[in-house]
Order: sequence, then C-alpha cells, then structure tokens
Amino acid sequence: MITLFYTKNGKIEEQEPINYYNIIRQEADNAFDALGGLDFDRKTAGEYMDSDWRCNLTGDNLDTGERSQLIQVTDEQWRDYKNALLDEVEKLVEVAKDNLQ
Repeated sequence: MITLFYTKNGKIEEQEPINYYNIIRQEADNAFDALGGLDFDRKTAGEYMDSDWRCNLTGDNLDTGERSQLIQVTDEQWRDYKNALLDEVEKLVEVAKDNLQ
C-alpha cells in the first residue's frame, strides 16, 4: 500500500504529484460517505477532518522502515491535503448527482 506521506531524513514529505493525486482520489472515494456523501458540505467536512483526521495521519518512515507511523504534518501540508481531498469529494458528489438525474 502506498501512503500519501513519508518520513525521510527526519522530514515529512509527500509522494510525487502523480502518486499524490492518485492516492487523494482513492481516499476521496473511500471516505465519500464519511465526508457527507450526497449531502456533502465542504465546511462541515473540513471541520470534521480538522478534528478527527489530522491527529490520526500516518505515513511510512523510510529512515526506520516503520509503516503507518503517526505523523504531524505542517499546516501547509495539511491545508493542501485537506483542500485536495475536499475538491475530489466535490467532484464525486457532482458525478453522483448527475447520475441520479
């Protein structure tokens, strides 16, 4: 399993852009219902992610070989991750609503 974040030389980094966005799309699909499903509200979903997701982010530590280690990302990393994920969930909502018509 490829994780979105990893630790290398003591620094938390993100996967390269192609892998990053592929993982984001998969996470959006997996978390669609948890983030509101068809009743998705970006503000509410973002608050939920801030309170429940940020403190539970994991990544692989390439220095030690430990997998799925709890990590603390920077504010910028968190903001980019959260916005990318919420953007993808919004796209899924649009597609789902179009399919219902």
